[in-house]
Amino acid sequence: MVIVGFASLVLERVLYRRFYGGGELNQVLLTMGLIFMSVGAATYFWGRSRSDPAAAGLARQIDLGVRDFPVYRSF
Repeated sequence: MVIVGFASLVLERVLYRRFYGGGELNQVLLTMGLIFMSVGAATYFWGRSRSDPAAAGLARQIDLGVRDFPVYRSF
């Protein structure tokens, strides 16, 4: 929690403070850009997440006539 708090303080002082007088769209775009960058950095350092297999009851498919739909996604 201390590390996240410190990182947030640094980001606020360095990046967000410049956008306080501007519109909300600029702040949202900056936030989304930081999110994409942090996801990319985490993927670079730790690799892609390997999802666990679905539980046995959720591993089925629902036949919709046109295509099958996984029960896990509808759950």
